[in-house]
Amino acid sequence: MTAMFAVLMGVGMVCVAGMAVIGLVAVTTGWTPRFTGIEERPRLWGVGVLLSAFGLTAFLFLGPLNSTPHLHRNLPLVGMGLNLAGLALQSYARRPGPLPRPSTRTSAS
Repeated sequence: MTAMFAVLMGVGMVCVAGMAVIGLVAVTTGWTPRFTGIEERPRLWGVGVLLSAFGLTAFLFLGPLNSTPHLHRNLPLVGMGLNLAGLALQSYARRPGPLPRPSTRTSAS
């Protein structure tokens, strides 16, 4: 293993772990960092971040940063699909939620 490979593995692990922590905090508490601009649905955004982190982990560590050849060459592509699905979910979380239904009570006049 070369030094550059070790550095790339470390950077990849730190980035994915940071994503997972932010996503987990958003899912459990509803808090998001200010730079995200998420106010409507923070928990849905957190699920999207967790899905992206899982997909990115599968892509990176089963694909380009895998040091051993393996039989399942499609697993990194599945990871990239999960990453894109997480990004789509994050984008969907930015949209405003559904409007509340109007009350159907009628006044007794």
